[in-house]
Amino acid sequence: MQASELEDYLYQQIPISKQIGISVMSAGTNHVLLAAPLNPNINHCDTVFGGSASAVAILAAWSLIHLLLSGNGISLSHCHSAQYHGIYVA
Repeated sequence: MQASELEDYLYQQIPISKQIGISVMSAGTNHVLLAAPLNPNINHCDTVFGGSASAVAILAAWSLIHLLLSGNGISLSHCHSAQYHGIYVA
């Protein structure tokens, strides 16, 4: 899978990747390099928002696993999501 294909896949399957401006700079079976601009991910201190920084890291890790599995013929189509119905107390 080429970097542009992975980027399109992320945009379609994981909408936050497009909202935070993820760019797949490079991708292969042993590496993934993602980038995101500061402007849409800035906080009140004019630095990167921690949630955006962690989202980029998680997307990079997920993308690498996705490429490794699909490169070895392992389909992810059987994966299912779960919903959490807990109570948040502040």
